Amino acid sequence: MSIATIEPCMVSPIGKVPAEWECITIGQLCNVKRGASPRPISDPKWFGGSTGWVRISDVTQSNKYLRTTVDFLSEDGVRKSVRVNIGEVILTICATIGVPIIVDTDVCIHDGFVWFENLPDRVNREYWYYFLASKTDEFKTYKQTGTQGNLNTAIVGSVEFGLPPLREQKKIARILSSVDSKLALIDQQITTTQTLKKGLMQKLFTQGVGTQDVDGRWQPHTELQETEFGWIPKNWDVNTLISKCSVIKDGTHFSPKSKDGPCLYITSKNIRFGRMDLTDVAYISEEEHKAIYAGSPVKQGDVLLTKDGANTGNAAINTLAREFSLLSSVAFLRGQPTHLDNNFLLQLILSPNSQQMIKSEMAGQAITRLTLKKISSFRFAFPPFEEQQEIARILSTVDRKLENLQAQKTQTQQLKKGLMQKLLTGQIRVQPDPQDN
Repeated sequence: MSIATIEPCMVSPIGKVPAEWECITIGQLCNVKRGASPRPISDPKWFGGSTGWVRISDVTQSNKYLRTTVDFLSEDGVRKSVRVNIGEVILTICATIGVPIIVDTDVCIHDGFVWFENLPDRVNREYWYYFLASKTDEFKTYKQTGTQGNLNTAIVGSVEFGLPPLREQKKIARILSSVDSKLALIDQQITTTQTLKKGLMQKLFTQGVGTQDVDGRWQPHTELQETEFGWIPKNWDVNTLISKCSVIKDGTHFSPKSKDGPCLYITSKNIRFGRMDLTDVAYISEEEHKAIYAGSPVKQGDVLLTKDGANTGNAAINTLAREFSLLSSVAFLRGQPTHLDNNFLLQLILSPNSQQMIKSEMAGQAITRLTLKKISSFRFAFPPFEEQQEIARILSTVDRKLENLQAQKTQTQQLKKGLMQKLLTGQIRVQPDPQDN
């Protein structure tokens, strides 16, 4: 990578920067130009052409390069908006603020964006993208007061920074691009693995893995039965969830008075899709915990299912050995021994078909909520216990691969963040590549 640490040696209004770097504001470097929107925006004459009209969602759903938009302007619409040249960088300044992207298609921008008109050739556009990305958190603190979170051209133009020589910019951009390439590869692997799991779920929850022969090998089912779930193995049992569970309960229906203490207090926000998340967990007093736990004794290995709120249907296995109190927005389910494997139940609840069933139960309700009665009445096709365990083992193996990929992604994102902080401020210097002469 040819990186060498060099002590910054020039004091400027923005702090210490390398002596050969240019200390400047964005406004001194270029014209910060805001987009525009045709009015009235509801008039269809502005749309239907071939020039993309960028929305904030187009940017947030893209990565580094903007290559497509949902909406397209007519020639009349283009004349009422602001066209941006391919290869230039735009920046969101409204609602989701401070997010840059490189334009890689013919587009216009509305007044929720700015672009950097007459940005000189001594600024590499990829470097410029990474510089702006490093300022996202700073831009958020600069938003105008009295707005929902907007910037204006003056605020953006006032940002001071140190600009390296062009050759160094290119090298920095190349390093950060290589990290982005690694992140893109990990994302692709995550998507592929998620697709694999979805396909496996569809197959395993309708066809299973078979029956074990005398040597312990799984042989495909040969006898089938027609059910409400389609054709499934004949030895499977179509039944309600309550018929297979020894416990279906929820937590306390009263909010604890204490806001701190030694005891964990789990709510629906702590149940993610397949895992527990304790990064923002609450605590209560030992006295209140004892009262709550006595009525709702959650055990390690139970399935936790969110039943209230926007994330209804999320589920996770309770992996905690310690006791905790539970809010009524979460139910806990425990399979009957030798009848329902809890790990199988978790995978079953998280399957696309079960999630769709849960959503259909929520349709039309003013308040998103699953009752314990409704949960108990859910009908599933249950394989024999040993086959449940094998299905859960297969799907858990895929889950572990996804967890490893997500850990790699997090580690790489942290690496990128650290590199951006050091490379874009001159704390670490790089040797330009020969081709950049």
